[in-house]
Amino acid sequence: MAGFSLTSLLWLLLLQLAASQSLKSPAEYFASLSLNKCPIRCDDPGSSTQNWTLYHTVDQLMTCDKPTLLNFAFSSSDNATASSGGITAVDAHQDTNKPFVALGCSTNKGHLVFDEQPRAFDALIQKGIKNSTVNIEVFSESIPGLYIPGQKFSVIREIQASLLFNTSAATQQYDGSTSLTINYGDTTVGVYIGGGLDTGGVALYQLENFIPFVQDRDNNTTTGLQLCGDNRTAQYTMGIVIDTTPDAALRLFRVQHALRSWSLSHCVERLGRRESFIPSTFWLREPFGSTLLNGTSYASNWTSPASPGSLNRAMAKTLSQVAECRTIQVVSGDSCASLAQKCGLRNANDITKFNPQKDFCATLRPGQSICCSAGTLPDIRPKPTPGGACASYVVKNGDFCSQIAAANGLTVEELEKFNENTWGWNGCNNLYVGTNLCLSKGNPPLPAPVPNAICGPQKPGTTNPKPGTDLASLNPCPLNACCTVWGQCGTTAEFCTVKGVPFGTPLKPWRVGCISNCGTKIVNNESPPSEFKRIGYFEAWNMADKKERPCLFMDATQIPTGYTHIHFAFGDVSSNFAVGVGKLKDQFDKFVKMRGFKRIIAFGGWTASTHPSSFWIFREGVKPGNREVLASNIAKFVVDNDLDGVDLDWEYPGAPDIPDIPSADPLDGLAYLELLKLLRQKLPREKQLAIAAPASYWYLKQFPIGEISKIVDYIVYMTYDLHGQWDFNNPWSSPGCPAGNCLRSHINMTETVNALSMVTKGGVPSTKLVIGVTSYGRSFRMVDPSCTGPMCTFTGSKSGAKPGRCTRTAGYLANAEIQEVLRHDKSARTYYDESTMSDVLVYGSDWVAYMNDDNKRRREALWKSMNFGGISDWAIDLAQFLHNDVSQVPSLPMEEIKEDWANITCKHPYARNSTYKESDRWNTLKADQAWKYVVDRWNASRDNANIDFSLFVSQLLNGPENMYCHRVSVLNGCVGTIECNDDLERRPAATLILRSFMNLASIYFNMYEGVLAAQTSLLTTLPTFSSTFAPDQKADKNLVMTLDILSAGFGVLAGPVFGKAFSAGRFFINNPGIGEKLESTIMGAVDFGLSEAKKHVESGVLKRHAKWGNKGLDKLPDLTGSEEHRNNLIEEVNNGDVKLLPGIMNIPMCDPQTVFDNWVKRTAGQKTDWPSFPCNKED
Repeated sequence: MAGFSLTSLLWLLLLQLAASQSLKSPAEYFASLSLNKCPIRCDDPGSSTQNWTLYHTVDQLMTCDKPTLLNFAFSSSDNATASSGGITAVDAHQDTNKPFVALGCSTNKGHLVFDEQPRAFDALIQKGIKNSTVNIEVFSESIPGLYIPGQKFSVIREIQASLLFNTSAATQQYDGSTSLTINYGDTTVGVYIGGGLDTGGVALYQLENFIPFVQDRDNNTTTGLQLCGDNRTAQYTMGIVIDTTPDAALRLFRVQHALRSWSLSHCVERLGRRESFIPSTFWLREPFGSTLLNGTSYASNWTSPASPGSLNRAMAKTLSQVAECRTIQVVSGDSCASLAQKCGLRNANDITKFNPQKDFCATLRPGQSICCSAGTLPDIRPKPTPGGACASYVVKNGDFCSQIAAANGLTVEELEKFNENTWGWNGCNNLYVGTNLCLSKGNPPLPAPVPNAICGPQKPGTTNPKPGTDLASLNPCPLNACCTVWGQCGTTAEFCTVKGVPFGTPLKPWRVGCISNCGTKIVNNESPPSEFKRIGYFEAWNMADKKERPCLFMDATQIPTGYTHIHFAFGDVSSNFAVGVGKLKDQFDKFVKMRGFKRIIAFGGWTASTHPSSFWIFREGVKPGNREVLASNIAKFVVDNDLDGVDLDWEYPGAPDIPDIPSADPLDGLAYLELLKLLRQKLPREKQLAIAAPASYWYLKQFPIGEISKIVDYIVYMTYDLHGQWDFNNPWSSPGCPAGNCLRSHINMTETVNALSMVTKGGVPSTKLVIGVTSYGRSFRMVDPSCTGPMCTFTGSKSGAKPGRCTRTAGYLANAEIQEVLRHDKSARTYYDESTMSDVLVYGSDWVAYMNDDNKRRREALWKSMNFGGISDWAIDLAQFLHNDVSQVPSLPMEEIKEDWANITCKHPYARNSTYKESDRWNTLKADQAWKYVVDRWNASRDNANIDFSLFVSQLLNGPENMYCHRVSVLNGCVGTIECNDDLERRPAATLILRSFMNLASIYFNMYEGVLAAQTSLLTTLPTFSSTFAPDQKADKNLVMTLDILSAGFGVLAGPVFGKAFSAGRFFINNPGIGEKLESTIMGAVDFGLSEAKKHVESGVLKRHAKWGNKGLDKLPDLTGSEEHRNNLIEEVNNGDVKLLPGIMNIPMCDPQTVFDNWVKRTAGQKTDWPSFPCNKED
């Protein structure tokens, strides 16, 4: 019997085929199945059972969230677990705007079933056939807590609709019976209706009455009705079973077991306990006599039809009566007595008179022809064709060898012998639906086409090859990928393994598993490269748009050493195929001047290749009418800029499924090859040509990659992003994870090696392949933060992972950001996953797979040992924070700072009204608390942060970018005004601190400018300040104390310069008004008196500043937070010196342009009336 086992479903295909977004035929649907979880719709053109979608695992089938009609053969053994020839399926719904004529289709509106019932009942009456009421049996099995009522009733309605609206015999078996299975979610319903029973009647009566039984048994996992046994043949057997067993494979087997039992006219014994018998009315489809449960013969009461055409031809077959007997066929459950009834004879003795063979009644076989009258049995044995081919037959649902043999006048032994060399023949014990059998001697036929096969001899349209051709070699896969026996291409073990054949059948010509290009070894790697390349991609845009990427900057001049090639990513290709670098010109100009590595310009990338505004440029550029212009422009750009080569990163030619853009032309890959040939011709020989290629079979198969490798100098092979958020709800993306939402590493080593096997088998020598490594990780938000293994899951189709604060993309973290998380997040932990060769970071609820530097080195050594051409790092600017990169300071969202100052917004009256006393504003807005937060964060990060202190403070408090208050320059980013801004999360307390920094920087700059203008020499030490500056004058003495204490109080603000500038005694003596103005301004602004000054003098603060005072004026070291001054800074803050800040925060600030203009004039020796200090415009 044509059967298969659910445990053997791995023999079948993983559907990975090219797709079209606009499907016009079943073939196109099958070509796109890897993009669809559900099968072809039952009302699509050509959706006969031969064209149904074939699934190779139950798990894949169960990913469909719609009701699906299933087609699988019945197992030939009671001990079989389920079916092994594959499950074909079709979406049970049809378009409700279409008439109810499609095969087995239901509607997706259950109320239409009710609407159709009166019409269907009238149709039964008008048929003029009989009905009979008999007792049927109820059985059930109960497992509490597993009942899903909505699905149960939905599936019953789907079965009803399919039976009522089905006008095709496609679900019928050889004997006219109907077998129907529908799965929906966790519920499977199977119905078997013997050929003598009307299917519409079963839908109207038995299925309708079945619903109350299910309702009354609301905790059942299995409920069924059956009419069977008591000498009843399969013609008058009926069964319905509904099963919600959680294990899908077991559930399908249980339903299959029931259907098989009924097809053999047996009762189901093992699916639950028998409950009771109830009366039920059946409509009888055929006018043959049959003994039902009450033993009544109906033959005498039925009216024979007017013509044999109205008979079930599978049940009664009238042949020539000249020298031949009148015949009928045996069906399951028949006995000589029942056959005598069908023949119109009196009893079994009469039937044996016309069929005198020995043990005739004991050896009846379903499908066998017997005589109902005198004469000889017709010779129905098929004959070979005149051309020498055998007579053939395609195995159908429900077939088994003895029935096929008997129906064609053969023995099982003859059938076995005829098919010894038949493709797909696996013996009668494992007969597959769709196998094209020989029913006579002769050359075996081509195997029957599988509609969705794309390789091997079962690919539709395959013609007979020359004699002696190995059928397995026909229609090889792209890239020389492995082809399975079911005509599917793939690269993993389930496609590439040649499995042993069951039942001892010889391997040739039948092979289970892979049939051509088998194996997963890396090949084509016998020789080492002449140079092992170390390529780094430089994201030149990293400094171009600071709104998109506010930190983690790398200038082209900061590209590290150790690389043989640097790819500048990315140049632009315009709509008219002109090339350039657009807004990246500043970085590009620096890049072309660099030496020490090959300078390669890269065009393309993911955004340019896939964005709706630009995707079409490469697609059009490779066309014959445009490729000359594009190739010429690229070659000229490389030569004109003295570059060392070009890299084309088109992602991806021929791709059918890039979101938001149309499917590509399948021939794009060949056009791309022609462009590369032309570009190679136009480039000088010393210029290098490269491309980037995907490590996915789905995308790489459009590339003629073997031919491309002959043209280019090397291929950057992107062995990363193997997994990501895009896997969610994709059943094909992650083995063993039907929902596609399992935590999987995007740099999985097993998958990387598999990708290298694929591309080398595809014809690329290892020396041409530069293998991708990464300086970033892919992150996921875990459903359960305590579950981090490969079967643990992540949330949603949209990433819930925390974005990097610089890269700002959920699901993506730069290595620099990962290291920052490890420094600052107490929940962070890492581990090394040996199985995938991945480093993993877990912090909070996020899971991140990445490569650290040791991992990269291990991979590099591995690829070098295997003769690959090198490694390529995406991207070098993501690896670490560089010196003075403001991005090193992580500013937390305000809601994560559990302090009062962070909760005071700019709407607070003390934040908006500057008339309040400065010290009151400082205290009310909790600026002291904010300053302590700054100091604590500095202490926590200072060992790893390589930036200046004022820059740290600015970034931490969401201040201006590039705020270098320690630099004595009007261009230090620390001039101007700054306002409170809740949108930027710059709170009032932060604004006061930042404003104080900026005002002090302005003061220092103008003091420095004043010193230069007066041409005054500065003293070398601070201790001489008092004696130099007229100490005998009280006002001046107080000023000295005030100024020196301010220097101490503003140790964090470059106190040495403050002290030095005002130690220029001649300057102050010659400008007494300035001194008075300074004293007045500062004393009015700072909220402390001379008593405070004495305390600070006595504390020894000035002694520390005297020690610092020898530093040059070009840098204010206290604002850098440098190691030398760090302890003094913190000590002063802890001693309360920070109280000086509120008084400084509103000192009038200079207009930067005015300062700069006057500075230039005075530096050049020009006279200006603009005073040096204070910096008030009106002065």
